[in-house]
Amino acid sequence: AVCLMPFAMNEATQFINPTKSLEYMATGREIISTAVPDVISNFGSVVKVAPSHDDFIRLCRQAVEQPDQKAIERGLKMASENSWESIVNKLEQHIRDVLVRNNGEMRTAA
Repeated sequence: AVCLMPFAMNEATQFINPTKSLEYMATGREIISTAVPDVISNFGSVVKVAPSHDDFIRLCRQAVEQPDQKAIERGLKMASENSWESIVNKLEQHIRDVLVRNNGEMRTAA
C-alpha cells in the first residue's frame, strides 16, 4: 500500500502544509506527493515528490514494487519525534529552561 497526496498545483496549495504527512509516516508506508513546496522542504527526505502526472504514476508503481525501506524508517522516526507527547515534552522543557534561567537572573540582580 502507498499513501498518496495528489494535491492540485495552484494558488490554494502553494502555501499548504499538509499535516497528514506525519500521519502517513506513522503508517510505515511510502508516501507519494505532487510538488507542494512545503512537502519538498519539510518532508523531502521521506516523501517521494512527483513534478508531473507521469512521474506521480511512475513513483506509485515503484513504491509498490520496491518500497524504499530507508525512507520508511526516516518517516517513522520523524513521526515519532513529532508526536503530540514529544511536542508537549519539548514545550515543557523550554518552559523549564526559561524559568531556571529567569530564576538565576533574579538571584544575581538581588
